[in-house]
Amino acid sequence: MSEVVVPLKPSQVMIVKEDKTLIRCYGHQNPQYYYDENYDLNPINVSIVESSSSSIGGIYLRNKNIISVGHRNSSETYKYLGLRPSQNQTSGSEQLEWSLNSAEINGSNINLSLGQNEEIDAVTRKLGNVHIVSNRQRTSQLVEIPSSTTVTDFSITFTIHLTGLRIANTINSETGFYEQDSRGRYRIENEHGDFRFWIVRPILMDDNYDWVYDETKDYWLTDHSLKLNSDGTYEYIKKPSPDMLFNSVSLPASVKFIDSTTIYSESEDFYAGDFRNSGGNWADLRNDTSSPGGGAYMNTGTTTGQALAHKKTNGFKYIRRVYFHFDTSAVTNTPTAGTLKVYATDTDSSTNSDFVVCKSTDDGSPAEDDMDAIDFSVAYSDVITRGNSAGYKTFTLNSTAFSDIASLSLFKCGVCEEPHDKDNDEPDASSTEQKFLMTIRMSDYTGTGSDPYIEITVPVFCFLVGILSSGISSVSGITSIASRSGIEFDL
Repeated sequence: MSEVVVPLKPSQVMIVKEDKTLIRCYGHQNPQYYYDENYDLNPINVSIVESSSSSIGGIYLRNKNIISVGHRNSSETYKYLGLRPSQNQTSGSEQLEWSLNSAEINGSNINLSLGQNEEIDAVTRKLGNVHIVSNRQRTSQLVEIPSSTTVTDFSITFTIHLTGLRIANTINSETGFYEQDSRGRYRIENEHGDFRFWIVRPILMDDNYDWVYDETKDYWLTDHSLKLNSDGTYEYIKKPSPDMLFNSVSLPASVKFIDSTTIYSESEDFYAGDFRNSGGNWADLRNDTSSPGGGAYMNTGTTTGQALAHKKTNGFKYIRRVYFHFDTSAVTNTPTAGTLKVYATDTDSSTNSDFVVCKSTDDGSPAEDDMDAIDFSVAYSDVITRGNSAGYKTFTLNSTAFSDIASLSLFKCGVCEEPHDKDNDEPDASSTEQKFLMTIRMSDYTGTGSDPYIEITVPVFCFLVGILSSGISSVSGITSIASRSGIEFDL
């Protein structure tokens, strides 16, 4: 029997083979399928951009994705960008639209052109000074900074238009401004309270669209605001943070874009870490307790994460851990085997070391204090050696992981360095710097053959009857089963 692949949910796939049935679970941020208007699952293809028309005129449309993205084919700034979630891609019953109003850099107005439409790569379109990046996890608007400018102050103003959606944050009735949540975000939901989008704090990027951030600073360089207008639209502004202005800090010279990211996913993968100076204690760093010269940080805006134990000869110490959230809601029976596969990039000339997967106790909404969310007492996998070549690294999951996968709809885990981080053994850097690192590609690499996922073996009969019972067309010794999307296969 040939291999049959059946989509269960956007982030879950069943692979039926002669000898076993596999369930492959991806994070919420790297779905493989999208719902169409009939609520059928179809394969995502983010590379297809088609010319189309709409109520505002000609547009370019990317609609074979978990989120439909359309932008004008002209220089008009009014509603130049529109986003529709999944099953509303055709109907437009729920829609988030953007208009570009004005921009200032260092106190001077700049004219942002939108007339150009150039393909940079499979997921990036250049509209003059605004670049639209739309992958499976998020859609970003990158406002290009004039190349010769060192930015000390900026203000970029948009109007947001909502259809069938609302802002969930608390509004100040006197000023009309919405309060940010604890992570500086604005939540957009539908009229029934179902989550649809996050608008997150602006991100700074370089020419390669890589995130630019100085982790040694204990303050943000960017901020944003959202205000209700009298006509029911919303004023959205990207701007420097009060901390940046208070500290008279210029943006790093490598910053070429100021990005406003709209994230579709409710859950995220991330890495978190902390550091201490020479007066700090390794055990305090490991547990993220108070010690001189540090401050926990968390990063969801990067395409790679680092599992790290590092000590310099000057006594500075660093620990980082990579956290993943996997959608396991379709798995109701305990797996009999399984692995976590992560893609490690080049090894950064660091010393080879061992790594392990442990349980994560984060609440599903990443924050700075999740640096110590890892539960070292609950190991989910064997210990593996990183090796000195790039490629997939396979962690074999254990019975504890299988039990949690079957009982939890969101399986949360963390990858950490084992001999120094997990086992609390401070590296000896008295004569030589000690750096033990594995750099891991995150869910942003979906579709490239290097994204993270778990793959588990499940009992065939129990799984099919338990998950697809509503779609069974006939059962004769388990001979013909129909999936919910109507695909039939023989066992």
